Amino acid sequence: MAGRGRGRGRGLSINIEALGLGRGEVVPSIAQPPPLFPPLRFRPLPLTRSSELDYMVALRQELRYSLHKSPYYVNAPNKAKDIERYSDKYMLGANDGAQRWEPDWNMFPSELQERKKKKAKSSSVKPNLKAARKMKVQDVSKLLEQAEPEEAEEGIKKEKNQDEDDEEDEEEYDEEDLEEETDYNLAYFDNGEGYGDEDEDDDEGPTY
Repeated sequence: MAGRGRGRGRGLSINIEALGLGRGEVVPSIAQPPPLFPPLRFRPLPLTRSSELDYMVALRQELRYSLHKSPYYVNAPNKAKDIERYSDKYMLGANDGAQRWEPDWNMFPSELQERKKKKAKSSSVKPNLKAARKMKVQDVSKLLEQAEPEEAEEGIKKEKNQDEDDEEDEEEYDEEDLEEETDYNLAYFDNGEGYGDEDEDDDEGPTY
């Protein structure tokens, strides 16, 4: 129990003999840096040039260029710079000049096909300007001449109606004045001649 907790390096001892060194020997120091490239074990075959290989290389480059310009090619989003420059607005993107993809809609089901919305026709009635231009000055003067007597007749009718209304108002006013005057004279006038007659005839007491 007394030896516990002492000597932390006992479990991590290194066997020097396994490394090819004896006890007391010093590890040799490396005086030179390692080579930049390790030696090749398998060397590539020499490149043979021919017209067939040149055609295949050109075809590969053309295919790669067409894929980059096609609408199917997805570019990685550009990272925002720390400072926004005015010239960035006019810089063309990598896919701005690409061809627009126009699919053959006959190869797609009806559910996936595009549908063009029809514009609703406006119900407002537009004036016929051509017919209005053809109207002559004589036609306008005739219409004005026909409208003048009609307006005069309407004015006369309005004046007659106003006179009749005024007469009816005056008659109603006179009748009300007469009714008030006769009603006051008949009902509310008392000359006091019959005052005290009932008290002399009846001794039972005053009547209410």
